[in-house]
Amino acid sequence: MKTAKENLLRSSINKENFSEAKKEWQVTSRIFDNFGDDADFSETAPCCELCEHENLRWQFEIINTKNSLLLLVGSTCIKQFDIPIINEDLSTLTGEERDRTLQKRIDDQKKEKNHNEILEKLRKLWKKDKQNREKIEFIAKHWKKENKFDPIDAYFIRSRLINLEIPLGNCRMEVNLRSLKNKLQIVSMPDKQIDLLTEILTSAQKKALTNLKEKYAYKN
Repeated sequence: MKTAKENLLRSSINKENFSEAKKEWQVTSRIFDNFGDDADFSETAPCCELCEHENLRWQFEIINTKNSLLLLVGSTCIKQFDIPIINEDLSTLTGEERDRTLQKRIDDQKKEKNHNEILEKLRKLWKKDKQNREKIEFIAKHWKKENKFDPIDAYFIRSRLINLEIPLGNCRMEVNLRSLKNKLQIVSMPDKQIDLLTEILTSAQKKALTNLKEKYAYKN
């Protein structure tokens, strides 16, 4: 806390009164995700430029409205010092409303990153799996529209990625189990296919799948 206060005062116009100095700052719309499979923090570890906590995955940009200085900080310091978000319509978000907005920005960034990674896997698969290009393209178009795979499509894509040694990495293949069609589709699949799908289902979906199999009493 002491280090963060000192750094904030040092970067502000008002360098004597902390309560007034923190009023000079607001959160911009920019957020940075420092996490990745090839992340290397050995030389320069991303840190909060207020409290100096290192190895941050998420950095938010704040701006001083008096001197236009920009800092990259963690959400903890934003909450601790109650730095507001100013929307385009000039409305101010503080407290829980601001915190929800910060979390939404993280969630949106995660979804966008995952979407782009899945898209890249599909492109690689399309290039390597020449005999199935038409099917892959059809599944990809449906996925881009829904942002989720039907169970049978998820199995096909996952199995082809494995067969062609294209690693899925940290990205998530989201499976749609909401519609009755997809519920019936997954419980009608052979056990071996379901086992492969189970690897990419969320905990909630795994539980739902167990309930579905009991409900429809399907036996392979």
